[in-house]
Amino acid sequence: MFVSTAFPIRTFVRPSFTRAASPSVAGAWVDGAYELTADLPGVPEDAVGVSVAGRTLAIDVSADALTLSERIRLPQTLDAEQVTARYANGRLTVTVARTAEATPRSIAIDTSPAPRPQLDAVDAQAVGTGTNVTE
Repeated sequence: MFVSTAFPIRTFVRPSFTRAASPSVAGAWVDGAYELTADLPGVPEDAVGVSVAGRTLAIDVSADALTLSERIRLPQTLDAEQVTARYANGRLTVTVARTAEATPRSIAIDTSPAPRPQLDAVDAQAVGTGTNVTE
């Protein structure tokens, strides 16, 4: 089951198998990046492929009678150029970094008193006499 409020990702589809045989897929924000995991027990590592074309992330699995294919459209907040994938012990982990613009940051608030403007001699004379000064 996939849980995310960031963007929807469908689970893998295996038309020739029952739903119970579908791999477990999950996605979550981890350390400023989006991490998608898919459990693929018993699938050899050379049967798993991950690629990116434009803003579309593709996960393909092809082993024996098993064929899985998933296409995920990446939102603008994720950097399609910063994708890594790791497959170990039957678990595929795909990590997509946030764009620099989408990374949350705190803004410091200056609480010091606002500086008073410095008046030059002409401005000081105009303020002191209550007259307008023109050039």
